[in-house]
Amino acid sequence: MDAMNNVSPYWCADPRLSAARLSQATESLLGVSEADPAVIAGGPEALLPLPTPIAYGAERQRLAALFQLPLPYLPEDMLRRGLHETVGDWRVRMTIALDMLGAIGFDDDGMPRYGTMDGLPEAKDLIAAARGFDGGDPTVYDEACDRVREAVGRVWPDGYPLDDMLADSRVIHLHCVRGSLVLSAQTAIALGSEPDGGQAAVAVLKEVSRAYGPLFDPKGNGPKDVAAWVLEHRRWAVDMADLLVRAGLEDKGLKDTVERILS
Repeated sequence: MDAMNNVSPYWCADPRLSAARLSQATESLLGVSEADPAVIAGGPEALLPLPTPIAYGAERQRLAALFQLPLPYLPEDMLRRGLHETVGDWRVRMTIALDMLGAIGFDDDGMPRYGTMDGLPEAKDLIAAARGFDGGDPTVYDEACDRVREAVGRVWPDGYPLDDMLADSRVIHLHCVRGSLVLSAQTAIALGSEPDGGQAAVAVLKEVSRAYGPLFDPKGNGPKDVAAWVLEHRRWAVDMADLLVRAGLEDKGLKDTVERILS
């Protein structure tokens, strides 16, 4: 029995991985072991947690790595979280923006990671960029902003379509949460079918239950109960794949792969 490989910034088929990636991001960007979701936006469906605008406030402990990311150099109206925009919807909207700007990388296993793009400050200039962000000498920060905004203009020559992206990200986020839940439950089933996979399957299910709460509601905790739940909700994952493909955010083969895994 198969499970999905975790190779997308939009969904995750093992919430243990997304939890680990959130911890790593919090440590590497803020130098703390835990942060409020409003500061580092993650989630069980998110393999690429992102620091929110709050993370960049001068009153907060920050590490220079924050300024290696494109986020603080984006146009302010693009980066700002909307008054009625959830932190999860914001993360998806920023993930789409970084994806379209070519600023998401992938490691040797295909898992998404923070990428880079032309025009960002070099490592030796990150402190100067942070000072400029805080209102000090603006030279390095402003130069990076100009280059990033040029890249934004090439992707969206008519301007960043904020209203459309707010609406689209809300829909995409909802689908990715539900689709990731189904794929995560399928991962537990696949692990449980292996000779020595029982403990790992239980660990995945425990994290699924913790992370997704009442959205995951099989009639029992046994393998047959979970398998029946996945079969009943497989459409969530298929619809997620279809939406991402139609939006140009995933390869066309994703939907076929999801359907095969869940058949």
